[in-house]
Amino acid sequence: MLVRLVYIACLLFLSGCGFGFVHDETLVGRYKLVAVDTDEQMSLCWSLDSGNCVGDGLPGPTVFAAGFDDKYVVAAVHPHESNRSITQYFYVIRDKRNEDSDDSGLSHSRIRGPFSPKDYEIEKARLKLPEFTRIIESLR
Repeated sequence: MLVRLVYIACLLFLSGCGFGFVHDETLVGRYKLVAVDTDEQMSLCWSLDSGNCVGDGLPGPTVFAAGFDDKYVVAAVHPHESNRSITQYFYVIRDKRNEDSDDSGLSHSRIRGPFSPKDYEIEKARLKLPEFTRIIESLR
């Protein structure tokens, strides 16, 4: 009887775990917006052929706005899930020659930030960074 109860408890526990992400959206190329358990965990990550997604220095959580062009991927982030009064900005220098590769998006040398709003505006003007075209209002 005890074994049966443990078995049922394990099944109930596993049924609540869910598989997949609560948010899984391709932004451009291998760059994705992903939240594992809650939207507040939204991060920019690099999609692997295995279906996994790795951050390795990419912005998150909580990414609430992102955009891209041929040269850059940009992200606006609340660095603390529970505090939306702080916003930081990042940009990633794209290397389109390597975007078909499984691991080429992970070079820290191509990730810039965090920037304050003022410093980001300077970088945006200097580099002609793209606009934020994907805004997640519920995280803003």
